[in-house]
Amino acid sequence: MNSYICPRCNGNGRIEKYNHVENGICFECFGSGKVTEEEKNRIEKDIVREIKKQKTRQNTKQKKLVESLKNQWFHDADIIYIIDNCNTYAIKEQLKQDGALFNNTFKIWYFINNNNNNYNLFSIAWEEVITSDTFALNMEKLIQARSKNGLKGY
Repeated sequence: MNSYICPRCNGNGRIEKYNHVENGICFECFGSGKVTEEEKNRIEKDIVREIKKQKTRQNTKQKKLVESLKNQWFHDADIIYIIDNCNTYAIKEQLKQDGALFNNTFKIWYFINNNNNNYNLFSIAWEEVITSDTFALNMEKLIQARSKNGLKGY
C-alpha cells in the first residue's frame, strides 16, 4: 500500500495552530505524516471545501461592511450632493431646514437628492467610493478632488 504526505499537516504530523489540542497532533494522519491515497484525496477535497467556506464568509463580511458604510455615509442613496462650502457652521440651521444631512466622519453637509439650487454642490456616486478596498481614503480623495472651495473630507 502506497503512502502519501498528509495534506492537512504537510507531512509534519503536527499542526502548530492546534498545539492547545493534544499538542497539535494531526488527527488525519494521527501524527505519522503519512496517509493512503484515498485519505489524501478526501483530505484535499475537505481543504478545498473549507477554503470556499472561508471565502464565502469573507465576502459576506465585506458585503455587510459595504452596506453599513453606504447607510452611514450615503443614507442608502446611490449619489450624494455635497455642499462645497468650508464654513457651514453659521448656516447649519438653514441647512437642516433645507433637508441637508451632516456626515461627521468627513465633516461635510450633503443632500441625497439634487433639488436644491441654493448651494454650490458637487456629486459623488457610491460606485466611485467602492472602487477600492480603502473606502474612507477613497471618499476623502474624491471630496478633495471635486471641491472647488477647499473641502478636506475629514
